[in-house]
Amino acid sequence: MSELHCVSFNSNGLNIPSKRGQVLHSFKKKHVDVLFLQETHFRKTFTPVMKNNYYKTWYNACTLLKKQKGVSIVFSKNVSFKKMDSLVDTDECYIFVKGHIGETLYTFANIYAPNEKHVTFLRTVFKLLSSFSEGYLIVGGDFNIATIVVV
Repeated sequence: MSELHCVSFNSNGLNIPSKRGQVLHSFKKKHVDVLFLQETHFRKTFTPVMKNNYYKTWYNACTLLKKQKGVSIVFSKNVSFKKMDSLVDTDECYIFVKGHIGETLYTFANIYAPNEKHVTFLRTVFKLLSSFSEGYLIVGGDFNIATIVVV
């Protein structure tokens, strides 16, 4: 694969089928290969069926009962990703997936940092990621940190 088009998006909930369809359709039109979705609000007890002909492969970190938090890494049908390993946060704030696209090894990480104590959280998560990742590392997420750009 010569280019891999990735997008990170805070969805603020994807349980409503029409909203999920609109979001996925808009990224399909832009030819996005890998989606990093935050705040999916999926539950482990009921994760929606992902009937989408373009985005077929989903890796989720979901809450047990509440519709809150949650992150997903989603691959389009154009990406033949072969998963080797994954690491999923029990608090639904990150997911790491490692595997091959063709002969090339990748690690994909999606991180949703909490509003409070985010520096401590990020330090811990990046330490875990550093020991888990191999090959090319691609990170998406919502880090809940204000950024200042000086020109």
